[in-house]
Amino acid sequence: MSRHRHDFVRCRCGSIAVDGGNDYTRVCGKTENYELVETTDRRDYWEMTAQQKEAMLAEPVEREIARHHAAGRPTCHGDDKGVFWLYPDGSKEYFKLYSGGAKSAHGHLRAEEISIRLYQAIVGKIRNDPATHIATAKKFLARLRQDHPGPGGAASYLDRWERLMDGPLEDLLAFMTSPSQEARDMRQAAPFAGILTIEERWQVFCDFYRDEGKVPPVELHEQLVSMYLYGNESDIEYCAGLVSTGVVDREYLVEKLYEADCSAEQKEKARAVIEKHFSLREYQEEGD
Repeated sequence: MSRHRHDFVRCRCGSIAVDGGNDYTRVCGKTENYELVETTDRRDYWEMTAQQKEAMLAEPVEREIARHHAAGRPTCHGDDKGVFWLYPDGSKEYFKLYSGGAKSAHGHLRAEEISIRLYQAIVGKIRNDPATHIATAKKFLARLRQDHPGPGGAASYLDRWERLMDGPLEDLLAFMTSPSQEARDMRQAAPFAGILTIEERWQVFCDFYRDEGKVPPVELHEQLVSMYLYGNESDIEYCAGLVSTGVVDREYLVEKLYEADCSAEQKEKARAVIEKHFSLREYQEEGD
């Protein structure tokens, strides 16, 4: 589930992704592989108990599992051992195993480090132009209040962010990148979306993965493959913009494309668009 406007979330098997949080809904993937679930319950999902979340999602999830199994298709699941395909006959086939049971801890640590790096980049932009960027953040905070009227939950975080933005600048900037538990929690409901451009955000991700010795970043290229295959016009424009920044590896992107589970015709059509985008980038570089 996408938690905020810029939270791009992929399913365990990588075939479906969702973005937009409560602001909009964008789904990447084959339409037969997912069902959009709407609810009139305005409570913040993250304020629900585990039982309430399960009750809201259990019926549509079970219905989709049954539909896929009835059609002879496997479904993707996960447990403490790893991620597996569950076949209609009840057999399992693991395609990703967790080592040493450290899946959860490692995933959270990596996500937190990326979050810190993103906020370091945001802090740098605010420090260079505090008036403009804090005004932008306050406008976004007002929009968030419409989705989280309170009291409690995310609304209390928004109250705290507003007090920090009205206080000394250095206190705000120090808190934004603090490793404290309070700061980690509040970064999940922060009003700073839009301060970094898409290109700046992906540059942070690229730098992080390069520092980890993972070049190029897998998540970036998998997202682009999904958008080239199944995206709308705005998604393709988004892809072209990222290619133009130089953060996308051409050979690796094509490699991930041909690993995708789709027809050869779809792959060739996407490949043609990819080659067009890289040709435009090379033309721009020659012009510079």
